[in-house]
Amino acid sequence: VWLMQDYRATAGLWRPEEQVQGNYLLLANTIYAAIFTRIFVTFHEHRGIIDGARFGNYATWLVSLPYVLTQYAVTPLPPTLAAKWLALGFVQNVALGVVVAAVYGKQSQAAKASSAGS
Repeated sequence: VWLMQDYRATAGLWRPEEQVQGNYLLLANTIYAAIFTRIFVTFHEHRGIIDGARFGNYATWLVSLPYVLTQYAVTPLPPTLAAKWLALGFVQNVALGVVVAAVYGKQSQAAKASSAGS
């Protein structure tokens, strides 16, 4: 919704809505979430959702910022659209990190409680 006007203003750069390959978008996001989660679980420091927020911030610097800068360099995007992409990437990555940390933290605590009771 927030980007709709920007996409309409740059319609010549994108596939028409009826030609958007939704399956590939879903696949790309699923792969990203799975790898994001795997890396987080491997390297987190057991500090709760702060780990997730921090990891999401790092993911923005590692993935979103280079992607947006590359797209801006090779596609005639308005700077406002690039800035919005970066802002949304940051929000999405931090939110994903917080969710993964919260879910993993609960699973980790349940596993510890289960092994302590054995």
